[in-house]
Amino acid sequence: MTELAAAKPLTPGNLAGLSSKLMTVTDEMFVAVIDQLGPVTASPDVIQLLNELRPRLRRLRPLRPLSLKRLLCRPFEDLLTSDPAATEAATRIPRAEISACWGLLAAGADAELAALQARLARLSPDQPLPVYELACNLWEVAARTLGAPPPAEPTLVQSTPPRPPHLELVVETLAAASVIEQFKRELPDRPFGPIEDATAGLIISCARQLLGGGLPIRGFLLVVAARARSPSSLIELLARAGFGVPAGLDNFAVERLVEAAARFGDGIATTAPEALARDADEMLVSLTEMRNVVGEAARSGLARSGPEIETTVRAALGSRVIDPAPAALGAALEADASTDTLRTAESHARALRRSRRAAASVGLGEQAEQTIAAMQGRLEARIRDELQRTGGGLPSLGSGEGAALFRAIRMVELLSGPETARPHLLAAMSKSGKR
Repeated sequence: MTELAAAKPLTPGNLAGLSSKLMTVTDEMFVAVIDQLGPVTASPDVIQLLNELRPRLRRLRPLRPLSLKRLLCRPFEDLLTSDPAATEAATRIPRAEISACWGLLAAGADAELAALQARLARLSPDQPLPVYELACNLWEVAARTLGAPPPAEPTLVQSTPPRPPHLELVVETLAAASVIEQFKRELPDRPFGPIEDATAGLIISCARQLLGGGLPIRGFLLVVAARARSPSSLIELLARAGFGVPAGLDNFAVERLVEAAARFGDGIATTAPEALARDADEMLVSLTEMRNVVGEAARSGLARSGPEIETTVRAALGSRVIDPAPAALGAALEADASTDTLRTAESHARALRRSRRAAASVGLGEQAEQTIAAMQGRLEARIRDELQRTGGGLPSLGSGEGAALFRAIRMVELLSGPETARPHLLAAMSKSGKR
């Protein structure tokens, strides 16, 4: 037991300030405290705490104690939200509704849950196959029980628990649970990248499997969209394959893009330039695709958020990629440049090259091209100076002159491509008689 957890047993009443403390502890201590919260996760205070800690939980993905409620949520975990603003959306499942869903399930299938709980007590998280088999039984029971119509006239003795607003989506996802889990096993990456032939085939095969069994596909497709780097590609695929786009999927795709843009904006100051340029480019490509594939209702929301996304990308590229690049590359040309300085310069060079398309899309194309041209000119001047300084022979790579020469050539390659750097490399090799 950790000192943090052992000082006082954790209960819903003594969680004040725990979130900030847990941000500074080791991963091992963090997981130990989370495990201790397991028995009281239904408490509103604990739910709030776990929501605050969720980013770190996603990163660590610890083997948490098994519970039927946690297994119940597995098929739709990608659709869960703690954002109060998202609770009105028909394509998200608020975490606050899970307890109500569980209450309905317990009221309608108490004996079956008791049998499943007895089986679960004999298993551990490191037994994936038996746990999955039990989960499939649970999802079948839950889909049948929660999908049953409420009694027309509930008695005073046994009143029916309230039905949460998003129960229909929960039921649809549980009905498709085995197919959803099959999809996640075959494509575990989250988010997964472009929808190429193999991925498209998997998505279509899963959708047809559900339709062939008379099951709804909306829950499955929303999970796919939630796990895709570019949900607009899914909408395009469905159109090509002759599938209808389920209600709300295009709005959900727009919401996902807006959320990604918000995360991008939050990380501008801390994300490495190369990753920032990559994310900016992918986001603008997704925005363009989205404008071409979503329906009229979603397009109005995109018209509001699209310019905001472009403004965020413009600010990121200007402040973190284009403007700082000259100083970073210049520092790498110094004789005493450290390894960290060289890595930073290489990241900026790659970022600047990667940003060209995105920069052009948000009105920074000319600035990016001018910066690249100026830096390339400075690097090529340095290469010429180093070649002239060597006279008739090429210094060894381990010498100061040789390192500076090949460092400058390397920066040209990263900034403008191998074809631009090749003549300089050949000139350097000719100094030593090597071709």
